Amino acid sequence: MDTLNPVLCSTPKLRPLLSLTNRLVDLVGEVYDLAIRTGQMPDSSLIRARVCSGALLTYATRSYLASAAPIERVEDLKHHACPLRSASNWHFKDAQGQALEF
Repeated sequence: MDTLNPVLCSTPKLRPLLSLTNRLVDLVGEVYDLAIRTGQMPDSSLIRARVCSGALLTYATRSYLASAAPIERVEDLKHHACPLRSASNWHFKDAQGQALEF
């Protein structure tokens, strides 16, 4: 919100409408003025700018870890109850920086 705050303060008649979705919207066809996307952007004629970056982290509750098999390597997650949300695969890097996915 820190990025949008100056715009909202300088334009009091602007009323933003927030729509959250995992699908790739057609900005022109669906009359969107702005989209904030995560991940890699495909080649596009759209004007784009990086507004921030961050890391996605993986967490588990203590009670789950206490009742589940130990997790010693990323590959061990294949045998755990990992929720799949917007992606069908999970992507990690090992200690050497090699890509791992499942």
